[in-house]
Amino acid sequence: SPRHAVFSGLPGTGKTFRLLSIGVFHAYSGKRILFVCFNKTLAADIRRLLSFSDKLNTTLHKVEILDVNQLALRCFDMNGFGYIESENADEWGELLVEELDTKVSVSLQKYDLVLVDEAQDMKAWQLDLLDLHAAEEASVMIAIGEGQELYRDAASANRWLNARQSKTEITSHGLRRNFRNPKQQYFFAQAF
Repeated sequence: SPRHAVFSGLPGTGKTFRLLSIGVFHAYSGKRILFVCFNKTLAADIRRLLSFSDKLNTTLHKVEILDVNQLALRCFDMNGFGYIESENADEWGELLVEELDTKVSVSLQKYDLVLVDEAQDMKAWQLDLLDLHAAEEASVMIAIGEGQELYRDAASANRWLNARQSKTEITSHGLRRNFRNPKQQYFFAQAF
């Protein structure tokens, strides 16, 4: 059955790797998986990391790893939309999501599992775009690093989560174990 979960924690507590382990397990089970993050560099690194798995290369469906802007451009291209007049990239994204949501005959790939990393940096339209890619019985797993925002505050992600919470039960997992850094560096990072 579909599950919805939020993983939160400080840097180095394993949020991204928790999402990846869930994704790999579902890929082995023949599910369609979409892993989306805000950061282009992270998406490229995750693709590189998973490319080393011989077993993953034999699964029925590959884990699709995209940054959220790549996903938006793919939707735009797949649907052959014409020029969308806008003032900035975010307005363009909002208009794209509106087009995808309201048009009857749009081409959207649907996934059994949607994994969202760095949700704290995403805007509302980017999160809504991810909703459009979730199959009806899809599971959605989100990693959010409050206090780790690079580009904006986490208000959009929190509003999006609250709206989802009214429709379905979301399990929250606070991660506290430090996997990445020496103890002193971990505590120093928390101070900032």
